[in-house]
Formats: sequence, structure tokens, C-alpha cells
Amino acid sequence: MSYKVSTIVAMAKDERISLRISADDLGVLRAAAKESELSLTEFIIQTSRDRAQTILCDRTEFVLDEAGWNQMMAILEKPPEPNEALRELFARPRPQ
Repeated sequence: MSYKVSTIVAMAKDERISLRISADDLGVLRAAAKESELSLTEFIIQTSRDRAQTILCDRTEFVLDEAGWNQMMAILEKPPEPNEALRELFARPRPQ
């Protein structure tokens, strides 16, 4: 059994962005879009969304087997004993 936690954000298609791009880069994107049988817009959106989700998943999604899940839950349920470094951290002034 595995446990998956993720965050998904959906947006309406009513926003516009404008890009400046070299002719070489545009040619590569057009060729890749054609090879993928997608419009240039669909290709750019799909590939940039995929890359963004990959980057964000490193911060928002964790997939664990049952043993890993149980170990993580045990750690979360038993916070560390206070030590000097922890006391110093919480004693620091917070930025405004």
C-alpha cells in the first residue's frame, strides 16, 4: 500500500503571456510540437506545466510505502527533545 499527498491548482484559460524567443528556440519548439501532434501553444503549456509540477512535487508530494509512512508518522508524533540549538532557534527575533 502506498500513500500519496499532493496539491493541484487549476486555472481558467483566460490569461495571456507574451514571450521573446530566438528563432532557433522557436524552431525547436515548433518541431517538438509537431512531433507531439500538438499545437505550439498546447505544447508550450503542457511541457512547461509538466516541468513546473515536477519542480513543485519535490516540495508538495511524498510517496511512501506502508513502512515509510509508519516511520514518518512515528517521527511526527514524537517531537525531538528540546536542546540548545532548538532553544536558540526559537529565541531569535522574527523578521518583520
